[in-house]
Amino acid sequence: MGFGAETLGSVISDLRDAGLDGVVIGGICIELALGRKYFEGDVDLFSTTLSPTFDEEELRRVAESCGCSVGQIGWGVARLVCESGGEAVEVEVYENMFDVYVPQDFIDAAVEYKVGGSVVKALRPEHHIVLKARAGREKDLDDLKRIATLVLEGKLKIDHSAVEEAIRKFDEEEQRVIERRLRDSGLY
Repeated sequence: MGFGAETLGSVISDLRDAGLDGVVIGGICIELALGRKYFEGDVDLFSTTLSPTFDEEELRRVAESCGCSVGQIGWGVARLVCESGGEAVEVEVYENMFDVYVPQDFIDAAVEYKVGGSVVKALRPEHHIVLKARAGREKDLDDLKRIATLVLEGKLKIDHSAVEEAIRKFDEEEQRVIERRLRDSGLY
């Protein structure tokens, strides 16, 4: 499912105005850093206002007020399907629950992008790659290699001191795993 920048900006703005604000934490944050105007896949949104686990009824009210349908992809993760300008966007709403952990410092340091006339907040690329390395699923490791290629080609800039600082947000054992995965992908 693909969608344009206008649609992304409109959906995020509508959700924010209705009471669901957050920070994009998935692969879209790399696409935003690259200045892309068209996106594939879904939008992983870390909620800063509502808990998809404990505020389910309020989340449903927000979604319905924006014309979005509501579902769930797993315990603690809501899926909204929102339409704007004839395009559909799947928004998966996350929080720090179960195997998802995004340090508050990463959320606080989010970058604001002007997207289709709206502001969209997203993780810094450095924080995104550290979270990908921490997750370590096959898809994440493939994504890290793709991101490393973008860095090597000069299309994406990564502040290596910010990566080091981000790694230190996790315990020592996780730090070693993250560092190894980033090294293996060519990002460290």
